[in-house]
Amino acid sequence: MNGETNDVFTIPPTVETSATLASSVGNYPITVVGGVASNYLISRFSGTLTVLPDIPEVTVQPADQLVQDGTNTNFTIASVTSADASTYDVVISNSFSSVTSETAILGLIGPPVLLSEPNDQAVAVGGTLVLEVQHGGTAPLSIYWYKDGQLIGGATGNALTRSNVVRADSEIYRAEVSNIVGIAISQNALVRVLVPQRLLMPIRLPDGRFRLQLTGSDGVAPMPDELSKLVIQASPDFAAWQTISTNGAGLTMTNGTARFDDTGATGQPSRFYRVFER
Repeated sequence: MNGETNDVFTIPPTVETSATLASSVGNYPITVVGGVASNYLISRFSGTLTVLPDIPEVTVQPADQLVQDGTNTNFTIASVTSADASTYDVVISNSFSSVTSETAILGLIGPPVLLSEPNDQAVAVGGTLVLEVQHGGTAPLSIYWYKDGQLIGGATGNALTRSNVVRADSEIYRAEVSNIVGIAISQNALVRVLVPQRLLMPIRLPDGRFRLQLTGSDGVAPMPDELSKLVIQASPDFAAWQTISTNGAGLTMTNGTARFDDTGATGQPSRFYRVFER
């Protein structure tokens, strides 16, 4: 044979074991087999092959989530609070090794919270109304404004602004802030649009009384709730003023005009009047 010059061909010994890749965990003997020639000197010690279990590995990584619930292989936190917001990982180990999972982030979603409320306001007719709320909570947040319980289209910001207000803007307003967790409803805000009252020419009645006639400066008759806030004062000289009606006392509505008969004018040669809203 190629490379052989001796007249005797020998085969070197080999070692064998009954263990295979599919063998279960355990110890298996090792033996020497094969031809032995005089030109080989074999020295050996008894050996043992040990088959170990596979090193554990994480095959599915936990996904970031808000709350993880369950038992056994799951980690559960009951009644989660802000103190639980953190990063989490899991370590799997046995007597031979350990492996650590990727990090999972626990974030908390908070419901909307109103930090400030809209307040009652009195605005002069033609003026600007501004109602505002401040809020907290987990984004995204939605804000809606309501007038007398009806949704106001396009009003979706922290502030509700109305320019050039008219009498019809006198109403109750509120805001609602919501996210996927819940909703926060503001307190009601009462808005009054103040319309100056215009005094028509007083009329001297046959019995000596003066009849005052009032109408709104916008040409619209005063509403009953507006009458209840009027104060009428009279003076003989523009210096000393006397209150002759409060809370709409003595005022009546006739053909869209508010009337008040001043009984104290009897016998007075002249009388001056002024009307204001409380």
